[in-house]
Amino acid sequence: MICRTILAVTLFVTIALGQQTPQYQWDLPPGVPPPRVPATSPMTAERVELGRRLFYDTRLSGNGKQACATCHLQNLAFTDGRAQAIGSTGEIHPRSSMSLINVAYRDALTWANPSLRTFEDQLLVPLFGTKPVELGLQGHEFQVYAVLAKDPVYKKRFMIRVGAIRGK
Repeated sequence: MICRTILAVTLFVTIALGQQTPQYQWDLPPGVPPPRVPATSPMTAERVELGRRLFYDTRLSGNGKQACATCHLQNLAFTDGRAQAIGSTGEIHPRSSMSLINVAYRDALTWANPSLRTFEDQLLVPLFGTKPVELGLQGHEFQVYAVLAKDPVYKKRFMIRVGAIRGK
């Protein structure tokens, strides 16, 4: 569990090393307030860029062929258009992929568990969940962490050190 939490937090909490980042400028229609952002997790242009990269990265799946974007297609309101989603193992899910439209304004972040109210907690579900399997990373935390630690783009954006996850 600790390994899984460290990987999830590493994926979610990005640190632009050595940079002072100005306040994020939201591009919202007139009259639409910016979403609530926790002070401990400030929004920056770098984090948005990195989040986009992670969203499309197929290395974050057990089969190496799927990403968050596989089941949350922008042209389908960030769903997959199916009545029931299909996980990385081919398992058919009991529900469809939840739309991610305006997710920053929602209180509950998943169909199955309305008590998940932070992205850090919700992120664990598709990455490591087993009922149903979504991205299928359960048991592969070290391998994924090691792959990301070697990626030069992620290395610049995260405080990644493979030894850190193993307690070295």
